[in-house]
Amino acid sequence: MFRKQAHSTLSVVKSFGGWTSTPQTKESPTVSRESIDMNHPVIEALKKHVNLLDYVIHNRMYILLPPAILLKDIPITNTFLLSHIIYISPNFQFVSLNGICGKFNGQKVCVFASPYRDEHDADLLNFKMKSVNELFPIFSTQVSRLDYFSHGNFKVMTLFIKFPICENEVPWNWKVKPVQMTSPPSFSLFKQFMELETCFVQIRKLLPCIEAEEEKDEMVHSGRFPKYFHLDFSENRMQSLRQTEMDIAKFYSKMSYNDSLHIVKRMMQFITNFPGLVENKSLRDRRLLLTEFLEEMTELVKNDVMWNDDAGFNKLAFQSCLDDFLVAKLYRCFWPPSILALEKVDVFDCEVHDCLYQTTCSEHLYFTPRDYGYLGPLDSFNVIVPFVVKLLRKIDTVRTASGKAVCVFCAMKVVEQFCYYLGEKFENDNLFPMIMTYCIIQADLSHIKSNIVFIKNVGMNVDLLFMHYFENFELLTDGLKVISVKFVGVNKDVYSFLKKQRIAETGWVINKTQTFTQCTDDNLKRFFGAFCVRGDLRSVIFSNPSKFQRDDYVELLEIFRQCHVEM
Repeated sequence: MFRKQAHSTLSVVKSFGGWTSTPQTKESPTVSRESIDMNHPVIEALKKHVNLLDYVIHNRMYILLPPAILLKDIPITNTFLLSHIIYISPNFQFVSLNGICGKFNGQKVCVFASPYRDEHDADLLNFKMKSVNELFPIFSTQVSRLDYFSHGNFKVMTLFIKFPICENEVPWNWKVKPVQMTSPPSFSLFKQFMELETCFVQIRKLLPCIEAEEEKDEMVHSGRFPKYFHLDFSENRMQSLRQTEMDIAKFYSKMSYNDSLHIVKRMMQFITNFPGLVENKSLRDRRLLLTEFLEEMTELVKNDVMWNDDAGFNKLAFQSCLDDFLVAKLYRCFWPPSILALEKVDVFDCEVHDCLYQTTCSEHLYFTPRDYGYLGPLDSFNVIVPFVVKLLRKIDTVRTASGKAVCVFCAMKVVEQFCYYLGEKFENDNLFPMIMTYCIIQADLSHIKSNIVFIKNVGMNVDLLFMHYFENFELLTDGLKVISVKFVGVNKDVYSFLKKQRIAETGWVINKTQTFTQCTDDNLKRFFGAFCVRGDLRSVIFSNPSKFQRDDYVELLEIFRQCHVEM
């Protein structure tokens, strides 16, 4: 059954905040090119999904094609397909069918993580897209050429890219750039809490009457209670987070010294051998093997002067930094979906539960907060939900258990602060679980169970405070199994209609009345006309090979393969 992770044409088009056509000032150049190799694994996989392919053709969508040689060891899953099928706007923004947004900047493809998918509230779209556009690109690759393949009487346009943007069923797997020995990771607990504090600042700005409400609240006005939407951390905890940030910087700095070459060599030997050592083993056994290696490395460095400071050797800091580094490096050996894809082992039946949770969320995306029993003010509710959803979706962008747990913690903190803000304005004992359940469904996460299993089995020394919130998150996700019971106040016919509407939408049913403005093929050809096509690149091979960069080698291998086929 095709994974119900699709997004409506209406939603996807709206997500750009309204597109306008670009005037065509001149005729597009003639691009004479034969149809591409039909044996490309992405095209072969797409042709097996007839409804999806018809949907792509009808809506004039484009296919991103990584080099076939790179896809030998990558399963072409449904998530992979949805990540590489895109709408392109006249200003060359794009969004994939599973909500990955980005923009073409010359030959460069910039991708950023959109925190909003399946949004149907037009009043909030401008604010939400503005927030998305403020994010920094988290992944980039390059377009090497524009091409097409034929299906019946239709041509489907394709854009060849140098690297895939999804692998092993994890659309955000590329969020973390390849882990280097000398550069700290882009994600840290301290940075995440700074982001949470920024969220609170933005929420306060979007609630124009909040200061007046604080004046009316005697407890807040008198200073006995803190202000609404604040980071309620003690100074000791903040100092601890700063110290952890410094420990991480010191760890990577020391790893770059020549005196650490023997340590790096041993670590890389372990990383290379690890996949073979853990094949068909449980997550607990994998974790145990990693823990044993941490102890080995601790014994190796604890008496080394370089790894000691004035207070001596900090074993906890060393093991924590090394553990995060190794888990990130070996993520595919710990992440349940990639274990299933690469080793054909479904740990804890994660695939079944991921599909169940994600399907349940997808089916209930059209329900409103009122359907969940929320009777409070909708204006402030609509302000906080995007921030919660954004933080929840960040779970899939992080490769460490503590990082994932912190993302859950931050999302729940926003809801907790919102309940505190409502205070006496709206009393309901079930307010927190009600709002949190709604946000989990709106986040439409693909791997809820996998994330839970990962945090519980791979995490080491995760803060008890974060784990307390995580355990409540797990209980709330368990409630999704009986979500229909929560809609007893909704007419059965209405409930069935909303579910069927969503199911039809994710089944790629073509609604012929929907029209919208997209980038034209001619504009796209003009835009990419200055870049290499197959013949151009071949000529460069023999004329000036010194122009090639390292990233071009994959494209070269693909061209040589095509030359061999043609001969």
